[in-house]
Amino acid sequence: RNEFEMSGLWRAGPVLVTSLMTLSRNALEKSVECENNAVQLLMGEANSDCARTTSARVDMRYGLGHKEGLETHTPHTQLESRVIVLERQSNDAPLTRVSLGDMIEDCAEQDRRLLLFGEQHDDSIAQEVQRVVYSAVTSSPSEKKVALALEFIDADSRGKVAEFNSSPRGKLQHHRTSHLFRREEEDARYGPLVSMAKSTDNTVIAANASARHAKLVARSGAEALEELPEEDRELLPPLPIKGPSPAYRYRLERLGFSDHKMMAQCLWDSAMAYNCLKHLDTTDDAVMLVCGRFHLEHFLGIFDHIEESSLDLGRSTFRVVVCVPLPPLHFDRFKEEGFDFSGRVPKDVADFVVFTRGKEEESEEEGGREGGASCPVRSCPAI
Repeated sequence: RNEFEMSGLWRAGPVLVTSLMTLSRNALEKSVECENNAVQLLMGEANSDCARTTSARVDMRYGLGHKEGLETHTPHTQLESRVIVLERQSNDAPLTRVSLGDMIEDCAEQDRRLLLFGEQHDDSIAQEVQRVVYSAVTSSPSEKKVALALEFIDADSRGKVAEFNSSPRGKLQHHRTSHLFRREEEDARYGPLVSMAKSTDNTVIAANASARHAKLVARSGAEALEELPEEDRELLPPLPIKGPSPAYRYRLERLGFSDHKMMAQCLWDSAMAYNCLKHLDTTDDAVMLVCGRFHLEHFLGIFDHIEESSLDLGRSTFRVVVCVPLPPLHFDRFKEEGFDFSGRVPKDVADFVVFTRGKEEESEEEGGREGGASCPVRSCPAI
């Protein structure tokens, strides 16, 4: 249907899928609130409690003055008990339960060029999984370079990122990462990943569009980007920004997005896709992108813009991983050996769906609802 698809890149196609159960309006609003990249945060309309939510700081943070070579992630064998990993092994087959080690081995294969990692931003276990995966792909026997692209570092920080990338690796002051992020909690969550990239001589990519440009689109529409001065337009992906696909529009409408806010979301998607593909096209590096899972689920969002690329990516060259936190009560039930996930999780969410053991308060909130055991995505409205 287009050059990218004809080149062999399979995608899930438009999927107008509803949740596996009826979702309350409150749950949908909570999803928007806690999606760090939701346009409402830029508009100043969101509850600031979610924006202030932080995961526990990692004691061995590189960015706080580490000794090079210090372990910065939990060994995957210790994470196995806190995750459930499902793999999509073929187009029409149900998801298959595999180990975290199996997923890591798959992601680290030599021909992988693009790893897309979606998460809920307050999911500290997902961030541990990211560090384990990144450590594996950057320490493979082939010693291939894997650039790290982050949604949380935007175009306005390109100068700082360039200086960080070019600074000598041996100087501790150049390993500090807080100046690259807009918020302290983002540095706490993703600073260790950035410093892992630095310690392995891999490039960091400011993947996202500027927050001020997204705010402009959310208020005035995508046409307002055309009126920006040249120095601002150089920070943007190619204009005009492509609007949402029918399937993606359906998902955004369910969350109450207006047309302008949809285009702001598409600006983010377009920027992340463009900056990853540009790096792939101009270097021999692979790229690992970390972003909010809504940008990736069902092979929509960012993939709607990747489809426009003529870059020759075959299906074997990329993987999509989506992490979803579950309330502990449900996670423990589903973790039991032999639990059948057939028909309980949409087959087209991602290549790998990683359920993580969530917080206790989530368990209390969900525990009294009827039928929770039947569907592991009951508390995950984005899916």
